[in-house]
Amino acid sequence: MSIISDAELAKRMLQNLPVGSRRKIAMIVSLATRDLPDLENLENSTNCAVVNSALDLLAENPDIQSFGNIHNWRYAEMARAPFPIQQLK
Repeated sequence: MSIISDAELAKRMLQNLPVGSRRKIAMIVSLATRDLPDLENLENSTNCAVVNSALDLLAENPDIQSFGNIHNWRYAEMARAPFPIQQLK
């Protein structure tokens, strides 16, 4: 079982998202989990569920753009909006 919450992992993923340009989700996951030995084996279904839950939280952020099925890490992409969308209102 993972000792990191999905919310904390989502924060770590957000830190690895470039502003205004797309990044493959596989790279975002890799960068966010590289120093977390409890998430080392991402083929483990429990660890995969934690990561997918964190991706779902991240995708709910209005400043995040996602492209493709975010649970298909190899092919989907995410990006941070070049400016906070909430400031447009």
